Amino acid sequence: MDPRALIVYLLDYKRTEVIHHLEQWIANGNKSFTIRDAATICGILADMSRYCRWGRSWFLNLRTALSKALMAQYHKVRGYYE
Repeated sequence: MDPRALIVYLLDYKRTEVIHHLEQWIANGNKSFTIRDAATICGILADMSRYCRWGRSWFLNLRTALSKALMAQYHKVRGYYE
């Protein structure tokens, strides 16, 4: 934290954690994921953006795409059982 410039930095272990999870996500190919994978990546990115507000814009598109994919799957399953 730099109180003179009023800047809050992302801690090194948090940065490492975010990079690790993003590398796993990219290595998976993003073709299939579980609800747990989606929740994990969104939770980590949301936690990161709590202190670095500029980070929120980085994952907004990812969060929106995950939300749409989960809603589409939900409606498929719901329609199947009704």
